Amino acid sequence: MDPIITAIAKTAEAGLADVAKENSHSFLKAVLHEPAQELGSLLGDKIRERRHQNLIKITARAQERLKGAGYTARQIPLSIVHPALDAASFEEDPNLQETWSNLLASAATSNPKGCVYPSFPSILKELTATDVKFLDALFEATFAHGKIPLEQPLERAYIAPQIVMRIYVSVVSGKNLDKLHGQEAMDLLQESIRGKNMSMETFERNNIVIKEFSVSGGGFDKLAELGFAYVFTNLGASFVSACRGPQAQ
Repeated sequence: MDPIITAIAKTAEAGLADVAKENSHSFLKAVLHEPAQELGSLLGDKIRERRHQNLIKITARAQERLKGAGYTARQIPLSIVHPALDAASFEEDPNLQETWSNLLASAATSNPKGCVYPSFPSILKELTATDVKFLDALFEATFAHGKIPLEQPLERAYIAPQIVMRIYVSVVSGKNLDKLHGQEAMDLLQESIRGKNMSMETFERNNIVIKEFSVSGGGFDKLAELGFAYVFTNLGASFVSACRGPQAQ
Protein backbone atom coordinates (compact mmCIF):
# COMPACT_ATOMS: atom_id res chain seq x y z
CA MET A 1 0.00 0.00 0.00
CA ASP A 2 1.12 3.54 -0.68
CA PRO A 3 3.08 4.83 2.39
CA ILE A 4 1.16 8.10 2.54
CA ILE A 5 -2.14 6.24 2.76
CA THR A 6 -0.74 3.81 5.32
CA ALA A 7 0.56 6.67 7.47
CA ILE A 8 -2.79 8.43 7.51
CA ALA A 9 -4.77 5.25 8.13
CA LYS A 10 -2.62 4.20 11.10
CA THR A 11 -3.04 7.51 12.90
CA ALA A 12 -6.70 8.14 12.06
CA GLU A 13 -8.92 9.14 14.95
CA ALA A 14 -11.03 6.20 16.05
CA GLY A 15 -14.16 8.31 16.12
CA LEU A 16 -13.98 9.33 12.46
CA ALA A 17 -16.67 7.83 10.27
CA ASP A 18 -15.59 4.89 8.13
CA VAL A 19 -16.96 6.62 5.05
CA ALA A 20 -14.60 9.58 5.64
CA LYS A 21 -11.62 7.23 5.90
CA GLU A 22 -12.70 5.39 2.76
CA ASN A 23 -13.19 8.63 0.81
CA SER A 24 -9.81 9.94 1.99
CA HIS A 25 -8.11 6.67 1.01
CA SER A 26 -9.79 6.68 -2.41
CA PHE A 27 -8.88 10.30 -3.14
CA LEU A 28 -5.22 10.01 -2.07
CA LYS A 29 -4.73 6.78 -3.97
CA ALA A 30 -6.06 8.38 -7.16
CA VAL A 31 -4.23 11.71 -6.99
CA LEU A 32 -0.86 10.42 -5.74
CA HIS A 33 -0.67 7.29 -7.88
CA GLU A 34 2.75 5.60 -7.58
CA PRO A 35 5.50 8.23 -6.95
CA ALA A 36 4.78 8.97 -3.30
CA GLN A 37 7.79 7.48 -1.52
CA GLU A 38 9.15 10.89 -0.54
CA LEU A 39 5.85 11.77 1.13
CA GLY A 40 5.91 8.72 3.37
CA SER A 41 8.12 10.34 5.97
CA LEU A 42 6.34 13.68 5.55
CA LEU A 43 2.96 12.22 6.44
CA GLY A 44 4.37 9.54 8.71
CA ASP A 45 7.03 10.19 11.30
CA LYS A 46 7.26 13.97 10.89
CA ILE A 47 3.59 14.89 11.04
CA ARG A 48 1.70 14.87 14.28
CA GLU A 49 -1.65 13.24 14.72
CA ARG A 50 -3.59 16.50 14.48
CA ARG A 51 -2.19 17.12 10.99
CA HIS A 52 -3.24 13.62 9.96
CA GLN A 53 -6.77 14.26 11.16
CA ASN A 54 -6.89 17.54 9.25
CA LEU A 55 -5.79 15.77 6.07
CA ILE A 56 -8.36 13.02 6.49
CA LYS A 57 -11.16 15.57 6.82
CA ILE A 58 -9.92 17.69 3.91
CA THR A 59 -9.24 14.87 1.45
CA ALA A 60 -12.45 13.05 2.36
CA ARG A 61 -14.37 16.23 1.62
CA ALA A 62 -12.42 16.65 -1.65
CA GLN A 63 -13.55 13.20 -2.70
CA GLU A 64 -17.16 14.11 -1.87
CA ARG A 65 -16.88 17.31 -3.95
CA LEU A 66 -15.59 15.33 -6.92
CA LYS A 67 -18.33 12.73 -6.70
CA GLY A 68 -20.97 15.41 -6.31
CA ALA A 69 -19.73 17.16 -9.45
CA GLY A 70 -19.64 13.92 -11.41
CA TYR A 71 -15.86 13.51 -11.70
CA THR A 72 -13.42 10.73 -10.94
CA ALA A 73 -10.19 11.76 -9.22
CA ARG A 74 -7.12 11.76 -11.43
CA GLN A 75 -3.45 11.90 -10.49
CA ILE A 76 -2.24 15.36 -9.44
CA PRO A 77 1.35 16.39 -10.25
CA LEU A 78 3.64 16.24 -7.22
CA SER A 79 4.52 19.91 -7.75
CA ILE A 80 0.92 20.69 -6.76
CA VAL A 81 -0.24 17.88 -4.48
CA HIS A 82 2.85 17.80 -2.26
CA PRO A 83 2.77 21.49 -1.15
CA ALA A 84 -1.04 21.43 -1.08
CA LEU A 85 -1.24 18.47 1.30
CA ASP A 86 1.59 19.81 3.42
CA ALA A 87 -0.04 23.24 3.84
CA ALA A 88 -3.57 21.86 4.20
CA SER A 89 -2.50 19.54 7.02
CA PHE A 90 -1.84 22.57 9.25
CA GLU A 91 -5.29 24.06 8.68
CA GLU A 92 -7.84 23.59 11.45
CA ASP A 93 -10.32 26.32 10.55
CA PRO A 94 -13.40 24.55 9.09
CA ASN A 95 -13.96 27.24 6.45
CA LEU A 96 -10.37 27.10 5.23
CA GLN A 97 -10.46 23.31 5.32
CA GLU A 98 -13.40 23.50 2.93
CA THR A 99 -11.40 25.80 0.63
CA TRP A 100 -8.44 23.40 0.63
CA SER A 101 -10.83 20.56 -0.20
CA ASN A 102 -12.20 22.57 -3.11
CA LEU A 103 -8.71 23.35 -4.40
CA LEU A 104 -7.64 19.70 -4.22
CA ALA A 105 -10.85 18.59 -5.91
CA SER A 106 -10.33 21.14 -8.69
CA ALA A 107 -6.79 19.88 -9.20
CA ALA A 108 -7.97 16.27 -9.32
CA THR A 109 -10.65 16.82 -11.94
CA SER A 110 -10.05 16.05 -15.60
CA ASN A 111 -11.92 19.21 -16.58
CA PRO A 112 -9.51 21.61 -18.41
CA LYS A 113 -11.37 24.58 -16.90
CA GLY A 114 -10.42 23.32 -13.45
CA CYS A 115 -6.74 23.97 -14.12
CA VAL A 116 -4.71 24.47 -10.94
CA TYR A 117 -1.24 26.00 -11.09
CA PRO A 118 1.66 25.09 -8.76
CA SER A 119 1.48 28.60 -7.27
CA PHE A 120 -2.08 28.14 -5.98
CA PRO A 121 -1.23 26.23 -2.76
CA SER A 122 1.31 28.87 -1.73
CA ILE A 123 -1.22 31.64 -2.42
CA LEU A 124 -3.97 29.95 -0.41
CA LYS A 125 -1.50 29.28 2.40
CA GLU A 126 -1.14 33.06 2.88
CA LEU A 127 -4.85 33.77 3.18
CA THR A 128 -6.95 33.90 6.34
CA ALA A 129 -10.54 32.72 6.54
CA THR A 130 -11.66 36.36 6.27
CA ASP A 131 -9.42 36.87 3.23
CA VAL A 132 -10.98 33.90 1.46
CA LYS A 133 -14.54 35.00 2.20
CA PHE A 134 -13.74 38.59 1.20
CA LEU A 135 -12.02 37.49 -2.01
CA ASP A 136 -14.94 35.30 -2.98
CA ALA A 137 -17.35 38.19 -2.40
CA LEU A 138 -15.18 40.48 -4.55
CA PHE A 139 -15.19 37.88 -7.30
CA GLU A 140 -18.96 37.54 -7.04
CA ALA A 141 -19.41 41.31 -7.27
CA THR A 142 -16.99 41.66 -10.18
CA PHE A 143 -18.34 38.79 -12.26
CA ALA A 144 -22.10 38.32 -12.24
CA HIS A 145 -22.90 35.25 -10.13
CA GLY A 146 -19.20 34.38 -10.10
CA LYS A 147 -19.10 33.61 -13.82
CA ILE A 148 -16.37 35.23 -15.90
CA PRO A 149 -17.90 37.13 -18.86
CA LEU A 150 -15.95 35.38 -21.60
CA GLU A 151 -17.48 37.56 -24.29
CA GLN A 152 -15.47 40.55 -23.08
CA PRO A 153 -11.82 41.00 -22.06
CA LEU A 154 -11.13 40.18 -18.43
CA GLU A 155 -9.41 43.54 -17.98
CA ARG A 156 -12.73 45.35 -18.48
CA ALA A 157 -14.20 43.88 -15.31
CA TYR A 158 -13.42 46.61 -12.78
CA ILE A 159 -14.46 47.08 -9.18
CA ALA A 160 -14.26 50.51 -7.52
CA PRO A 161 -12.44 51.05 -4.18
CA GLN A 162 -15.65 52.31 -2.56
CA ILE A 163 -17.41 49.05 -3.43
CA VAL A 164 -14.45 47.08 -2.12
CA MET A 165 -14.82 48.82 1.24
CA ARG A 166 -18.56 48.11 1.39
CA ILE A 167 -17.99 44.45 0.57
CA TYR A 168 -15.35 44.08 3.28
CA VAL A 169 -17.60 45.66 5.92
CA SER A 170 -20.43 43.37 4.88
CA VAL A 171 -18.21 40.26 5.04
CA VAL A 172 -16.72 41.08 8.45
CA SER A 173 -19.70 42.63 10.23
CA GLY A 174 -22.69 41.37 8.29
CA LYS A 175 -23.92 44.98 8.02
CA ASN A 176 -24.75 47.06 4.96
CA LEU A 177 -22.59 50.18 5.16
CA ASP A 178 -24.98 52.11 2.90
CA LYS A 179 -27.75 51.74 5.48
CA LEU A 180 -25.67 52.99 8.43
CA HIS A 181 -25.37 56.64 9.44
CA GLY A 182 -23.46 58.89 11.77
CA GLN A 183 -21.08 57.56 14.40
CA GLU A 184 -21.99 53.92 13.82
CA ALA A 185 -20.92 54.13 10.19
CA MET A 186 -17.71 56.00 11.09
CA ASP A 187 -16.77 53.49 13.80
CA LEU A 188 -17.34 50.54 11.51
CA LEU A 189 -15.29 52.17 8.77
CA GLN A 190 -12.40 52.88 11.12
CA GLU A 191 -12.44 49.31 12.42
CA SER A 192 -12.48 47.89 8.91
CA ILE A 193 -9.92 50.04 7.08
CA ARG A 194 -6.82 48.28 8.41
CA GLY A 195 -8.21 44.79 7.81
CA LYS A 196 -9.37 45.69 4.32
CA ASN A 197 -6.01 47.21 3.44
CA MET A 198 -4.11 44.16 4.69
CA SER A 199 -6.33 41.84 2.68
CA MET A 200 -6.05 43.86 -0.51
CA GLU A 201 -2.27 44.17 -0.12
CA THR A 202 -2.07 40.39 0.21
CA PHE A 203 -4.18 39.97 -2.92
CA GLU A 204 -2.01 42.45 -4.83
CA ARG A 205 1.24 40.87 -3.65
CA ASN A 206 0.04 37.52 -4.97
CA ASN A 207 -1.12 39.10 -8.24
CA ILE A 208 -4.73 38.10 -7.65
CA VAL A 209 -5.88 41.67 -8.26
CA ILE A 210 -4.06 44.73 -9.57
CA LYS A 211 -4.77 48.45 -9.53
CA GLU A 212 -5.46 50.10 -12.86
CA PHE A 213 -5.05 53.88 -12.75
CA SER A 214 -6.89 56.50 -14.79
CA VAL A 215 -6.75 60.29 -15.16
CA SER A 216 -9.90 62.38 -15.48
CA GLY A 217 -10.62 66.08 -15.83
CA GLY A 218 -7.88 68.64 -16.16
CA GLY A 219 -7.54 71.65 -18.40
CA PHE A 220 -6.51 75.27 -18.20
CA ASP A 221 -8.49 75.97 -15.02
CA LYS A 222 -8.91 72.52 -13.54
CA LEU A 223 -6.60 70.02 -11.92
CA ALA A 224 -6.59 66.49 -13.30
CA GLU A 225 -7.74 63.79 -10.92
CA LEU A 226 -5.95 60.47 -10.55
CA GLY A 227 -8.18 57.52 -9.79
CA PHE A 228 -7.94 53.77 -9.84
CA ALA A 229 -10.01 50.62 -9.85
CA TYR A 230 -9.21 47.04 -8.91
CA VAL A 231 -9.01 44.43 -11.65
CA PHE A 232 -8.85 40.67 -11.27
CA THR A 233 -5.90 39.19 -13.12
CA ASN A 234 -6.36 36.03 -15.17
CA LEU A 235 -4.33 34.24 -12.50
CA GLY A 236 -6.56 35.66 -9.78
CA ALA A 237 -9.80 34.70 -11.50
CA SER A 238 -8.51 31.16 -12.09
CA PHE A 239 -7.38 30.91 -8.46
CA VAL A 240 -10.76 31.92 -7.05
CA SER A 241 -12.55 29.56 -9.45
CA ALA A 242 -10.32 26.68 -8.33
CA CYS A 243 -10.97 27.51 -4.67
CA ARG A 244 -14.69 27.23 -5.33
CA GLY A 245 -14.28 23.60 -6.35
CA PRO A 246 -15.33 21.74 -9.50
CA GLN A 247 -18.70 22.60 -10.98
CA ALA A 248 -21.18 19.85 -11.82
CA GLN A 249 -20.83 18.43 -15.32
